[in-house]
Amino acid sequence: MAYPPYLTAALSGATLGQLAHWRRATRAGSVLVPEISATRPILYSLRDVVALRTFVFLRTTTSLQKIRTAIGTLRNLGELGHLSEYVLVAEGASIALARQDNVIDLVDLPGQYVMADMSDVLPAVR
Repeated sequence: MAYPPYLTAALSGATLGQLAHWRRATRAGSVLVPEISATRPILYSLRDVVALRTFVFLRTTTSLQKIRTAIGTLRNLGELGHLSEYVLVAEGASIALARQDNVIDLVDLPGQYVMADMSDVLPAVR
């Protein structure tokens, strides 16, 4: 299914301005180029919406520059799949790629394995 920008914004939590800004190519690269159509009419896929939802969540705690850096590091590590395939989490002041068996820092110590906090693994005990 294809989603126009106004529906993508509603589903992802991003604004239309953010979607336009994140599509733009910069020196560091685009945050996300729509999978279905990057030219008019612009159309996003469901996978794009999932990835955008992750970026909106990350933007609550980190800067767009760090998100761009994390995406660049992910690509440099050979991870070429769609961004919706990865679990990106805020790890302190950095962003990390979480996998089933490890966590890899993507911003502060690019490519380095990091220890997950037990609070990230276990729910709070009351």
